[in-house]
Amino acid sequence: MAGHVAFLREAGVTVLLGEGGFVPHKPKHGDLDAYPWQAAIAALPA
Repeated sequence: MAGHVAFLREAGVTVLLGEGGFVPHKPKHGDLDAYPWQAAIAALPA
């Protein structure tokens, strides 16, 4: 998956994965309130 994310980033796509974005969790152990909504909204084009 890292190669795909790198490809998208090189193409100019904002990928909110990893530090400062979404950090994946084990299935059924997530916290919807912890999703970085502000980072997602800030990444939208104006």
